[in-house]
Amino acid sequence: MKTFLDSSVLVATFYGGHEHYDLSFALFLRLNKRNGYTAAHCLSEVYSTLTGMPGKDRASPDEALLFLTNVRERLTLVDSMRRNIHECWKTQRSPESPGAASMKRLSDAVL
Repeated sequence: MKTFLDSSVLVATFYGGHEHYDLSFALFLRLNKRNGYTAAHCLSEVYSTLTGMPGKDRASPDEALLFLTNVRERLTLVDSMRRNIHECWKTQRSPESPGAASMKRLSDAVL
């Protein structure tokens, strides 16, 4: 069976304290490129969410990028932005511009 993970499942997979972490993480580990899918826009949403969280829950751009690299290695991306978006994360990340501001810069760079 093929499974598509959206941003809500991927965010839950990142945060060990998330109420859906156990189920999300177990599902993520069972998937591979043959049966697991996500979209590049979901990855952009995850990056924005992880780097835009308040306080101690905020991931650094490097932490978010490492997680998204793992996602890209495990899941198949299903849209045309799949190659460009990862390069944008690497060149556009900035600790001074978390969350929505990063998402805007990424969107501008891709579109």
